[in-house]
Amino acid sequence: MTNVTKIFDKDSVKVWQFSLEAEAEQIKEFRLDLDSADIMEMKSYGRPELQDRFVVRRSTLRRLLARELGIEIPKKLKFEFEEGGKPWLKGFPLHFSISSSGLFGLVAISTNRPIGVDIEIHNAKMASLDMHFLASEEINLLKAEQNDTANFFRIWARKESVIKATGDGMSFPLRTISVLQDVVLLPEPVRLQNLEVAEGYSAAFAILE
Repeated sequence: MTNVTKIFDKDSVKVWQFSLEAEAEQIKEFRLDLDSADIMEMKSYGRPELQDRFVVRRSTLRRLLARELGIEIPKKLKFEFEEGGKPWLKGFPLHFSISSSGLFGLVAISTNRPIGVDIEIHNAKMASLDMHFLASEEINLLKAEQNDTANFFRIWARKESVIKATGDGMSFPLRTISVLQDVVLLPEPVRLQNLEVAEGYSAAFAILE
């Protein structure tokens, strides 16, 4: 795999950062990892550049999972999806999550507990639109810090990682939880961990305790 870097490896959790940019020949190679369901999903993106980024994401996820499971052919892995859209692997115990934003993506794998990961490029316009998803405690913190964009996306990445870990998706009422602490009760405890990623991005993972 090219442009893939492990950025976290502790307590049965591994996280990799990867680039979404790839040459045309690499895209052709990555497409060989995709099964028929992947190809159908790829075509739904319409624009060629979005399709190429989907290919990079799905191939990278398949290759990392295959390597962790000792499987030689990533294409043989079969994904299933929960009602909230969370993917899981049929026939294997690994928990995993994937996220992308801007030019980068993340894959997180846990051997024993549900996990969610999120990466967000710092976009000041988006930060101003999404304030209504925040808890009052989080809004007060941002106001005290003069609505710093980086801090907004640090909070946002933590929120997204929580709902990915639980499998609730965007149906979860995000403003009802604060992610300023390292453990959130939903009512089961969810542990949060910030991640060091590319400059201009924020990222975190959440894992059910």
